[in-house]
Amino acid sequence: MNQRERLIGWIMDSVGGCARHWAEVIADGILERGGLAPPCKVGDELFAIFEGYITTARVIALYFDCRGGMFDLNIRTNQKTVNGFKHIIFKDFTFDDYGKKLFRTVDEIEQAVKERDGK
Repeated sequence: MNQRERLIGWIMDSVGGCARHWAEVIADGILERGGLAPPCKVGDELFAIFEGYITTARVIALYFDCRGGMFDLNIRTNQKTVNGFKHIIFKDFTFDDYGKKLFRTVDEIEQAVKERDGK
């Protein structure tokens, strides 16, 4: 799925009941002005490199601020509790981290770790 299609989907999901035609018009306007589409959507489960280990992270918010596109993630930590693993809300991942610290699949993140470690 290309950036335009991701942006159209994001607009349609974010603006309840938005017709595809209008989502396309909005997406094209954003892209013509150099805007970028989020690499995923709220609710997606990603895999993250967090504090040196690989873990799961659910996207709970996407937004733009002075640093650009940002993620709020519910991250599973490696700290065990009586009810499983502790989860935290983490707000410092940017869209630029996608493909570097955040990945769609386990295979992608494992490949990135191997490349980073020179294996």
